[in-house]
Amino acid sequence: MRALIIDNYDSLTHNLFHFLAEVTGREPVVVCKAVGQARCWTGALFARGTALV
Repeated sequence: MRALIIDNYDSLTHNLFHFLAEVTGREPVVVCKAVGQARCWTGALFARGTALV
C-alpha cells in the first residue's frame, strides 16, 4: 500500500513516517499542507492500494 502524509508541521509526521514505512514496507509520500502539493493526489486517493493519512 502507498500512503500519503500531509505534513501539518509538527513532530508527529516524523514518527508516523517511520511507522508507516515499517508497516507497509514502503516509504510514504510526504507533502506539506499547502493545497497545491496535495492537489496532485486528488485522482489517486481512491485508487486501489492507496491510503491518505
